[in-house]
Amino acid sequence: MDGGCRPYGEPDRQSHPAKGGHYFLALKNNQAELKDWAEYLMQYPADDEHTYHQVRSGSLWVWRFRSTTQIPVEKDLCFPDLQQIVQIYRHKTHKRTGAVSEETHLAVTSLSPTQADAATLALISRNHWAIENKLHHKRDTVFAEDACRTRKAAQALAALRNLLLGFLHQLDRPVLRSVRSFSVQPMLLFRWLNGCI
Repeated sequence: MDGGCRPYGEPDRQSHPAKGGHYFLALKNNQAELKDWAEYLMQYPADDEHTYHQVRSGSLWVWRFRSTTQIPVEKDLCFPDLQQIVQIYRHKTHKRTGAVSEETHLAVTSLSPTQADAATLALISRNHWAIENKLHHKRDTVFAEDACRTRKAAQALAALRNLLLGFLHQLDRPVLRSVRSFSVQPMLLFRWLNGCI
């Protein structure tokens, strides 16, 4: 089985529907066989589709969500109670330069079409990425948290990172630029903290 998936029905899966929860999981490159299989299925007409637009940071973003329930029973997916496969297509056009970028991602969910149509799946995905972008992505890109191998003080470091991010967000300071200037000139950080407290 690819990507560290748990075998079908393994009891400690917290998001297992039998325990009252559901999952919406992005397929990553470490699940190559499942991802290829899902891409193949999404070539066919989708059961449901939802598109929305947004202007953000000087760019026009277009998202298209397609979902299908046409999942062969014989396929060993390692995802219990899989109900839908979701294709997420993003198209971004920078308004000033005209530069275009496109991405396609895949996800699987235990939510049935009656529980979550394509519009609801779009909302679930947006909420997930809002959390990822606001906290986890910044913690990784600014503080290289994923590369950090500290085990003994991991919780303390995470608390300090969250505290600093909270300060910077509350004062509307640019996070990456501020942290870089603080790492080159630590006295700026002490003066800044002295002024905040």
